[in-house]
Amino acid sequence: MTRNARLAMAQTVRVVGWYDGMRATAICPGAIDTDLIAGIPGTATTAERLQPETVADLVAFLLSLPDQANVPEVIANTRLESPI
Repeated sequence: MTRNARLAMAQTVRVVGWYDGMRATAICPGAIDTDLIAGIPGTATTAERLQPETVADLVAFLLSLPDQANVPEVIANTRLESPI
């Protein structure tokens, strides 16, 4: 799913479910060090990839926040990437 699609989906959930207590955060990580991208030419090297535990910690942190600390988007990269 593209970053823009994640943002649109999260924003829709936030708007539709706000008064029912639903919150949504679009998490847009860079390359994650999993078997899914291992060996794909042109992907980040293992040293440049986020560790799955790092992403899990990020999700746990977001879930621990109170409703008043609504976070619409999180971008997590291990290297400089183009904003567009």
